[in-house]
Amino acid sequence: MLVRESIPRDVSRLIVWYPIRWLVRILPVTWSIYLFRWLGRFHAWVSKGRNNHLIQQYQLILNSQKQPLLPQQFVKEYLINHYLTQLSIFFFPKLTKNNINSLHSFSGLEHLARTLEKKRGAILLHAHFGPAQLTLVALGLQGYPMLQIGLPTDAGLSWIGRKVSYRLRQKEEAKIPAQLVSADGYLRPVVKGLHHNKIIMTTADGAGGGKFLGKFIAVPFLGKRFPFSLGAMQLADRIDTPILPVFLVPVGKNQWQTVIHPPLPTAASMEQELQPFIALLESYVVKYPGLWHFWDELDKRIEYAQQLDKESTK
Repeated sequence: MLVRESIPRDVSRLIVWYPIRWLVRILPVTWSIYLFRWLGRFHAWVSKGRNNHLIQQYQLILNSQKQPLLPQQFVKEYLINHYLTQLSIFFFPKLTKNNINSLHSFSGLEHLARTLEKKRGAILLHAHFGPAQLTLVALGLQGYPMLQIGLPTDAGLSWIGRKVSYRLRQKEEAKIPAQLVSADGYLRPVVKGLHHNKIIMTTADGAGGGKFLGKFIAVPFLGKRFPFSLGAMQLADRIDTPILPVFLVPVGKNQWQTVIHPPLPTAASMEQELQPFIALLESYVVKYPGLWHFWDELDKRIEYAQQLDKESTK
C-alpha cells in the first residue's frame, strides 16, 4: 500500500506500534487476528477518499462482469488484508511447530520435497498476495532452511515512520525463522544458499511503493500491460534451480493454506518461463481480489509498463 505521510498517519503509527503491539503480546493469536480485521474495517469506514481511489483502481482491470466482489466489499477485504499482512509479525513469535497447524496448512508440499532431492535448492516465487510471510514462518518452523529476498527501505518516511515503524519492523522481522536478504545489497548469501540446498522466497511483482529494482518486463495481465520481475528467472538460470509458484490463500475465517505448485516448465526464454506464473496470479487475483497488495498503485504500475514497452522498441 502506498503511504502518504501526514500527522494523522504518524499518530496511527504510534498507536499501532505501541499499545496495539503490546496488546498482541498478551492476546491469543486468534483474538489478535480479530483485532486486525476490526482495524481494517474501521479504516474502510473512516477513509472515504482512499475507498474511492481503490474502487477506481479495482475497476481499471475488473469490470462489472468479472468482479467477484462488489466494490465496497472489495475495499473492506483489501484493507483487512493490509492490516493482517502488516501486523501479523506481532504474533509470529508465538507460533511454534506444534501450534501453527491451527492457523496454517500446506498443499503441494510434496513438490518442494521432490525439488530439494535434486540438491540444487528451490526458489519459491510468489506475489504480494495475502499475509505471505506466514508461509516463510511456517516453512521455517518445519525446519526448512529459508532465505527471503526483500527490499526494506525507509526512504520517503517521516521521522516517526523511520524511527518507529521502520526500526521496530526490522526488529520484529528479525525474529522470523529465516534469513532476510535485501535485494539491493550483497546477494552472495542467496547464491551460496542454493548451493547448500536452501529455499529462497522472492516475488515476481516487485516491491511496493513504486520501487522497481533489477530487470523488469511488461506483459499482459488481466487485460492490461503490467511489469514483472525477471530476477527469479535470472537466479534460477545461473544455478539451474527449479522455480515453484507459491500462493497463500484463506481456507477458513482465521486459517490460511500455502499452495505450492509444481516447478515452472523450462522454456525458450525467461519471459516465456514466467507466463505460467502470471496465469496463476491472474486466477488468484480474480478469485481473491482483496488479497493482492498493489491495487492502490495499479495505475503507477501500468505507467511503468508503458515506459518499459517504449524502451524495448528503441
